[in-house]
Amino acid sequence: MRANEEFLQLKFGAINEKHQIIPMTKIQSISTNQGPLLRKYDFYSISINTMGSSHSIPALPKATAIELRNQIAYFAKIKEVES
Repeated sequence: MRANEEFLQLKFGAINEKHQIIPMTKIQSISTNQGPLLRKYDFYSISINTMGSSHSIPALPKATAIELRNQIAYFAKIKEVES
């Protein structure tokens, strides 16, 4: 996986490799998620929502997930909404 100012490139799959390139201009929201199993091992998943679909990056260590989420949000120019 790589992220820069223009694109987010995802590559995954052990048997069937899949490559996805997501333009940063299409990303609408990004979030980190942690279910019970991930919480046990202190891992997080990242959810990326675009105009027409959603993507996920599963099972990342906490520091990596938060850093990546913040980097993608910065490149996609997503502002954090304060309540």
